[in-house]
Amino acid sequence: MRVKWYGTPKLDRLLARNVARAGGNYADAVIKAISIQGPPRSDPGSPPHIDTMQLINSIDVMADMDPAYPVAQISSDVAWSVYLEIGTVNMAARPFWIPTLVQDADSLARTICNV
Repeated sequence: MRVKWYGTPKLDRLLARNVARAGGNYADAVIKAISIQGPPRSDPGSPPHIDTMQLINSIDVMADMDPAYPVAQISSDVAWSVYLEIGTVNMAARPFWIPTLVQDADSLARTICNV
């Protein structure tokens, strides 16, 4: 959904900065959620525990500060992060992306709207 925005250039820049800040805050929250040192392995339904630091080191934030369409993208370049999130035939899910987003949604929205 696109929204037509009739803000001011100063407000647009502030909003873009806040979107980038919220993206960084979300990435920090995801890293905190998966920062429990293993062993033991995490329980099904709980965020994964640390084995090799590969997942934590793969968390990346990219922010497009275009005032017209500010975007923050938080991602991981390890292919198996999606398997942890949704599970497989052989492994129950250990979600960390969506539960962290749901848990921090109010805080992230406040960060974006703090103008």
